[in-house]
Amino acid sequence: MTGEATFVQRGGGQRAKTHSSMALGLFSITCMATWIWRPRRAKANALVATVLFCMAGRAHADGMRCGHRLVSEGDSPQRVEARCGPPVSTRAWSEWRAVQVKVGNVWMDRTVEFKYEEWTYDSGPDRLVRYVVFENGRLVAVNTGRYGEGL
Repeated sequence: MTGEATFVQRGGGQRAKTHSSMALGLFSITCMATWIWRPRRAKANALVATVLFCMAGRAHADGMRCGHRLVSEGDSPQRVEARCGPPVSTRAWSEWRAVQVKVGNVWMDRTVEFKYEEWTYDSGPDRLVRYVVFENGRLVAVNTGRYGEGL
């Protein structure tokens, strides 16, 4: 018998007098009933747990907390500045990319300019520096740097 399993109490709800425990570091697992092995239910539970874990992975999108306010992916520079205040420094640049656009029923290659801005927020020596990146006027990433230098 390999893999994870769930256990179901046998005996119509009666608790057996058997008692076993296993120590795992600081925790101990105690079993106060008679249990049977259910491998099919274990596979279903493992599948459900995997799906929920994968869905929760993207729940933490790029964002940043400014005091008690939150800025997140898709916000405008005006909204970020209103919630977080002015940045310590800014940097702007442009990149040209080849993209395909559909004109009527035909796909065509076009070269499009993407404008970027990177704002730096330094909240002091006890907090990490945050780099907020905007692409064409929308927040696309919040990167974390080293500890700040001071206010």
